[in-house]
Amino acid sequence: MFLELSLNSDAFTSLKNDFDSILRKTLSNMKEQENDIAEITMKLKITLEHDSVDMGYDKQRPIIKPKFDHKVTSVMQMKDETSGCLNGDYEMVWDEEKKKYILTHIKTRQVSMFDE
Repeated sequence: MFLELSLNSDAFTSLKNDFDSILRKTLSNMKEQENDIAEITMKLKITLEHDSVDMGYDKQRPIIKPKFDHKVTSVMQMKDETSGCLNGDYEMVWDEEKKKYILTHIKTRQVSMFDE
């Protein structure tokens, strides 16, 4: 028996099944949470182990044993944000009584009937 080393072969059935499972869960969560963006990452780590097998009569044959570790992850970002701004006719001044900076309306030469 042999397994062809191709993504389409049975050698990577587990990887493909895990990917499909994560894909289904991600799409379901996206629909449920009304999220339009997600990212699926698939990693495949390959390790080659050099070994030998006993061929009998004190003969050894060198072999290479591959190991394929996979990981499939999904990230769906939920972002909630608010923002604001305080600006206008204020200046920052030191309040000697409170011992801290305060904002106060900028005083100009123009007289306003609303000024204190």
